[in-house]
Formats: sequence, structure tokens, C-alpha cells
Amino acid sequence: MSEAASTSSGASSPVRVFSREPVHCADASSLSHLSSPVRLGPLDQIVLPFVPIAVVFVYRRAVAEAQNDSEELLPLGRLRRALARLLDYYPHLTGRVAFNAADKAPQIDRLGSGAELLVAQCDQPLDSFAVAAPDDAPDAPVRLTLLSLPGGGNNLLAPFALDFSPEVICSRPLLTVQHTRFACGGVALGVRLLHTLCDADGFFQFARDLAELCRKLKAAGGAPQPALQLQHPPVTRSFMDDLAMTDEERHETLKFKPTVYALNPEAPIAAFAPSADAAAVPAAAVGTDSAAAVPVAAASPPPPVVGRVLRFSAQELAALKAEASEGAQGPVTTFDALSAHLWQSVYRARRRLAESAGLSAAEAAASVSNEFLTSVNYRGPSRLDLPERYFPNVIFAPFFALPPGQLADAPLATVAAAVHAGVRKLGREEALQSLRWVAAQPDKSRVRLGFQYEKGGFLVSQWTRFDMHAGMGLGDDGADQPVLVSTPFTPISLVDGLVYYLPTGAATPGSGGVEQGQDVNLALSEPAWHVLDKDERFRRHRKVKRAL
Repeated sequence: MSEAASTSSGASSPVRVFSREPVHCADASSLSHLSSPVRLGPLDQIVLPFVPIAVVFVYRRAVAEAQNDSEELLPLGRLRRALARLLDYYPHLTGRVAFNAADKAPQIDRLGSGAELLVAQCDQPLDSFAVAAPDDAPDAPVRLTLLSLPGGGNNLLAPFALDFSPEVICSRPLLTVQHTRFACGGVALGVRLLHTLCDADGFFQFARDLAELCRKLKAAGGAPQPALQLQHPPVTRSFMDDLAMTDEERHETLKFKPTVYALNPEAPIAAFAPSADAAAVPAAAVGTDSAAAVPVAAASPPPPVVGRVLRFSAQELAALKAEASEGAQGPVTTFDALSAHLWQSVYRARRRLAESAGLSAAEAAASVSNEFLTSVNYRGPSRLDLPERYFPNVIFAPFFALPPGQLADAPLATVAAAVHAGVRKLGREEALQSLRWVAAQPDKSRVRLGFQYEKGGFLVSQWTRFDMHAGMGLGDDGADQPVLVSTPFTPISLVDGLVYYLPTGAATPGSGGVEQGQDVNLALSEPAWHVLDKDERFRRHRKVKRAL
């Protein structure tokens, strides 16, 4: 049976949290460089204020260290000191979310309240969670997977209450780190950062900075090191956070019609809430006074959303890319091919479900979303040209659609070409105009992405564009690399149609750019999975198949 994570789980956890403690800047004067409240830029303000980025880094204790019980992989004291010193570089992470009284934009105040560090223990050795993964060859050795970890990785993160009331949103720490020690001496770091402060690129920059300081403290032998420095300090001030406009300029700016944003009195909160609890989420959570933002309770709960990790080998990706390139008029990337294949496969499964429920083919086509959304990093020189060490959000989310008949029946090359063009359709000038339009809005809580989340769709986040393992070693010369880095399926990320592309491991030195495999973390409605499991076209290029 395939591994999966769903919206509900009654299994007890072998992980016990022993303490929670605030962590403050090592140097209190770090806060003096900030004005309070800290204003965020337009790209930060449009992120729902309760959505986090959560990643688990798992480290296995080396044999040499295991023979020396006095040497821990990552002593808690070292982590605590490194985290406090890191907050000197990111002091705004010690604050709390607030909402500006004038324009309802999220901002950061109560600086110095502190991040939070949790100390946990797992009474089982790390390797006891190794399994035979469904997509591996039958004779492949067992390995750690995201879903084989306690709670599918969720128990290695700080608890996150599904309460989106303003009081809870504004009281949560912006940053939590959970240190979990396994019985064998292995360690997991569960890091959660509020998404309104950074995107995935900024998140992994922060994580690499934490690992760098841990390594430097280890090299210093635990002795006091007041001069502990990051090699490259971050840029934490948000782009356009202080954009000023005259009334005339604001009036002209508001005439612009962005393609990626829209105004809506109904905030898209329900799309991000767990499906079974959507009706219980208060509209006030995103600052809107419209009760229509929240659906009324349904007569019966929707089917659960289930998350699975699908491993696509380098050979399977290459075969998809070759198929998507047949007769192509332009370049086709692995991202284009994989995205087109998954989008088309999910769409077909949803249409079959609609037809099996009694709808005609035409009615089913009209009822199933044919939209695609992805996130694109605009840091680069040809886009917004921001500093390399820029921490806040620089993500735009272009979206597009294909006619139902074409999405269902066209060759993969046609769908891949549409993905290639759609991802690249937002130019630099329109991006800048869009940000000015957001900045000019008198009520930021009305700004939303133009994508219709409430209608479903297919949403892609590509984390393979950066090496999630790079710079995360805890030992000298980058030794003690994590054996697994992944984002768990959390109750808030189990959104029907949401998919993450993740590298299967650290990049191999000297690979010469050879294609690596990818893990596809895909969340779908449980009935849609039943259809995909019977679709022979879905994994048609997979050479090795394990019985489900």
C-alpha cells in the first residue's frame, strides 16, 4: 500500500516535547536598528497572515560520533546560542504580527517578544523509521521517508493550532524551532517561519545561516565567541516597504489592471483551511468584515485530502521530457514536462469523478477547474534585480488555463508548451506596476491573487530550483549533512491540488548537471487518488513498479 498522509490521524506519537522557551537576540541592541512597527512590502502583504513555511531537517549520527557518547550531533546549548546570535541578523523575527489600523496591512510589532525553541525526545532510534518506499526498486534498501517519520514529520514541528482568529494570529511566535533527539543520537530540526515574512528562497537562506553559526560554535569548542559573524549578512528590509505616493499618483496607479491580483471582499481563507473544518474558520482572520468569506456548513463533510510522496526517477523525468518535446516549437524544461503531465492527469481524474457522480461530459467539463498556478522567483537581474541575500518574499504567482477539451485530450507537448508560456508571461514592468497597485490600495485585506482557489485547480511550488541540503551540514567542512529535508503535509497545506517538487537528496558532486530524480509531494482528494491509482497512463514511464 502506498504511503499517504490525510487530514486526520489517530496514531500516538513517540515524540515527547519536554520544554518550550523563548529565544531573544544575543545582543539586545540589535533591536535598536528597527523602527516599530516594521512595515512589510507589497509582496509580503498579499500572503495570508496565518500561512507558515515548515521544513524538517533530519540528521543521522555518524559512526565515529556514535562511538563517543559524550559528543552529541547538535547539543541543545549550541543550537540555543546559534539561534540567539542569528536573531541579531533577523531581529524582526522576535516580534509578532499586527494589522495596520489605516490600511489593514500586516506588519510586525512587539519586537523582542522572542522566537520559540522546543526541546523534544523520540524514544526510538532514527533508523527504526526506515521503510521500503513504494516507488523504489523491490531490492532497494530501506530508507527514511517523509511519511515514515513520526506523524508524517508533523510531530517534529512545533504544534500549530488551527485557530485563525486575529487574537491567535497576532500572538503566535513568527519563528519556532523544534530540536528532537532520537534514541540513537540522531537529530531533527523542525523549523517553521511565517510565510508573510519570506518565501522558500529566504527560508532556506535563514536555515543555512543557522547551520553556519552552529558550525562556527562547534569549531570554537563551545567557548564564548561574542564576535561570531555570518560570512554574508542578510538583507531583511522589504522591497517597496516605504513607497510614497501623492493623491494624484495613487489615483493613477489604481487605474492599472493587474493580471495576477484582484480585489475581492471575500478573502480566500477557506481554500487554505482544512477541508473538514472550513466552515468553522472566522472571516475576521484575514481582516475582512464580510461574513460571506466563509462557507456555511455543508450537509456532509467533503472527502479527506490525502498527501502522497511520489518519487520520479531521473529516467522517468527524462522520458516525460522527451515525450513533451515531440514536435515542440520551442524549448521544453523538465518542469514544463512534469507539470503538464501531473496537471493533465489530475484534471482527467477529476472529470472522471464528476461523470461517475452522474454529470454529463459537458457538465463535468464545466464543473472541474482547468486553471494552473505556480510560484516564480523574481529576484534575478532580468526581473526585480534584488540583492542575492534578500530574505523577504519575491514570489509572483502567474496562473493560466487551457480549454477543457485540450487539457483532457491534447498531446503532452501541447500542454507542456502552455505551461512554458504561462509561467513566463509576467514581465518586469508589469510586475513593478502590480506592486505599486498593491501599495496604493487603501484596504490591503481586499487584495488577493486572481486565481480562484475556491474552484480548485492545480497549484505548483518548485523547490527543486535550489539545493535544500546545501550549506546545512553541522560538522567541520560541511560534514554531517542532513539525510532528509522535506516539508510535511500539515493540516494547513493539505489543499486539494497543491504539489511541491523537491530534490531527492543532496546534489552529487561531479554529476556534471546530470538530471536528478524528484520527489513530488502531491495532495489530492481521496477519491481522485483512487482514479489515478487505476490510470495506467499516470506512471507510464516508470520502469520499476511495486505492488500497492
